[in-house]
Amino acid sequence: MLHRHMLGMILFLLVMISVTIVHAQVFDGRLVRTNLGFVLAPDAEGRWNWRANPDVPIPLVGGDGYLFSAYYNDSLYLAGNWPGFAMWEGGARNAAGAYILVPVCQTGRFTADEWSALSSGQQYRVSFGTASWPTNFGAPYIDHDSNGVYDHDAMQLPALPLDDPVVIGQEAMWCLTNDGPAWGRSSHDMQRRGLHFRHLLWSYAGVGCPEKVLFHRLRIINTTPNLLRDAVISFVSAVSIGDDRKDDLVGVDSTLKLAYFYNSADNPQP
Repeated sequence: MLHRHMLGMILFLLVMISVTIVHAQVFDGRLVRTNLGFVLAPDAEGRWNWRANPDVPIPLVGGDGYLFSAYYNDSLYLAGNWPGFAMWEGGARNAAGAYILVPVCQTGRFTADEWSALSSGQQYRVSFGTASWPTNFGAPYIDHDSNGVYDHDAMQLPALPLDDPVVIGQEAMWCLTNDGPAWGRSSHDMQRRGLHFRHLLWSYAGVGCPEKVLFHRLRIINTTPNLLRDAVISFVSAVSIGDDRKDDLVGVDSTLKLAYFYNSADNPQP
């Protein structure tokens, strides 16, 4: 009942329900999107580039995004990570400037300056490499020597393989957001509960479908001793991802905890 309301073309998609999970709680959701936000340059070996419009937000992290709800004792707790919409009486209401969550974001591949460079078409300012992988924030990596330390610099002999970030596909970004502090906190009666939203986005190079798909895995970790029950993860998005809205497809596979979007026409227009 909480997420039954829609705002225009905004659609909530249920991607996971779990009931009374013991501490430490981990909530997982997966999402596949096509032809949105990032596009793959044909000469970039799978690397995605920012769209020409610099005002487009980071997809799934800053613009379209997730809503998490659960009960703590007898109180309903809400947390989300997209701007411009306020939760009110169980539905979404347009409230420009009112944030459910002001994201605290640490990217794995790109710094904030590099995101700015991408949005302005200055890809030459972007540096790639394993050194920027934010393992100190929990980004996953392969610890080849099992020493518990992310070793990405050259090692001395005897030679050991360098630790690798967990990068699926040809390009990946890892991002951490939290559940506060939020604007409008007093009006929404929201408290910071200590949830960590861990995002992993990746894409593949290829011809046809693979290079048109952006994958996103979300893991929400409850770092507090508070038990959250009846947890629901939803996704909010404008599903008209092509010029002809009638050719766009959207669905949910509950067995895979997977929501998917597809632009059936060969048109990358948002």
